[in-house]
Amino acid sequence: MPGIIPGVLTGAFRFVPGHNCLFRILLSAILFVSCKPTTTKDTGALAEAFVDLPVFDRPVDSLLTPEARALLINLNKLKSKGILFGQQDATLTGVDWKFPENKSDVKELTGAHPALYGWEIGGAGKEDNIDSIPFQLIRQRMIEAFDRGGINTVSWHLNNPVTGGTAWDVTPALSKILPDSILSDFYKSELQKIAGFFLSLKNAQGNYVPVIFRPFHENNGNWFWWGKGRCSPADYINLWRFTVSYLRDSLHVHNLIYAYSTDMFENEQQYLERYPGNEWADILGCENYWDFQSGSSVSNGVAQLKMLVNMATVRKKIAALTECGFSGIPVKNWWTQFLLKSIREDSLARNISYLMVWRNANRKNYYTPFAGHKSAPDFIAFERDTFTIFEKDLIGIYSLKNNAE
Repeated sequence: MPGIIPGVLTGAFRFVPGHNCLFRILLSAILFVSCKPTTTKDTGALAEAFVDLPVFDRPVDSLLTPEARALLINLNKLKSKGILFGQQDATLTGVDWKFPENKSDVKELTGAHPALYGWEIGGAGKEDNIDSIPFQLIRQRMIEAFDRGGINTVSWHLNNPVTGGTAWDVTPALSKILPDSILSDFYKSELQKIAGFFLSLKNAQGNYVPVIFRPFHENNGNWFWWGKGRCSPADYINLWRFTVSYLRDSLHVHNLIYAYSTDMFENEQQYLERYPGNEWADILGCENYWDFQSGSSVSNGVAQLKMLVNMATVRKKIAALTECGFSGIPVKNWWTQFLLKSIREDSLARNISYLMVWRNANRKNYYTPFAGHKSAPDFIAFERDTFTIFEKDLIGIYSLKNNAE
């Protein structure tokens, strides 16, 4: 979430997730990603099954739903072929609108929805989330995105368990919700609420919506109650592992891909200080609003992505720029010359699988342009670039095509 520190044109095909994926089959797969007029994006063949892989290759959840399993595999196969573009609350709010159906500022400008959608589930169990958006509507938009072939990612700004204040209330709390601690039952009840939401994400065909779950993010910053200086690295790691195991093993939620994500970092040691371990994360992410806003600091942002990709590659994980952006986009060529060019032209940084900007709340707080905005032409060029992937470029992201078929 921003504000804490200083900061592809194809045919009309849409992918609807298949309903006959087998669970533990040997996979020989091809991800079909549609092409813009100038190129074809071929992710190649896959001939591995998770069940036969070493522990570092396996997903956190060995019982992943078929669609979630396919998504994880296909994101991995997209490395260096292109970057998926995402936005928080893209089909919920815009600069001049709120809650209409099948609308996003991105689509209004480019003709294509984002490939990836961010959502917030802080406040689960209540009618609205912490941003005053009804959970019923969030659920609907997530299912719609899934049915169109888009990807969903979720953050969770849980209120401070001790005070009841917001996630930004840094009163020490984390150690009190660990197993056998005074508020452990309270924390379990919060996990039961989000599990209920995740398990309610079913489309008309009865398929669970895969979700990239990104809890307790920006943990190396000091602005959340789970952040650096607010809890020990060991307690943070214990909380992460308990969260995953309770959701997966006790509550039987199997449509989640787990993303570990920090804020900006200086070196691998700092990034890994609170890393829960290779068996507990599928995606290694970082969030960086500041470095990509200025030409003088872009190199710092690229350097972090290079370290991130290196760490993910060694661990056979997916790397992602889980949050970034420039509020108001005051630089007219920011999309192509600052963000895209710097990442695409670096042989390591280009291996991130996706990036996501923050929401468009109104004309004073927005992260993608609209008609008449000075960066609108550049954003259209950004969408048309052969290296960016938007929703209508995704064909078969939830499918693994067996050669025997």
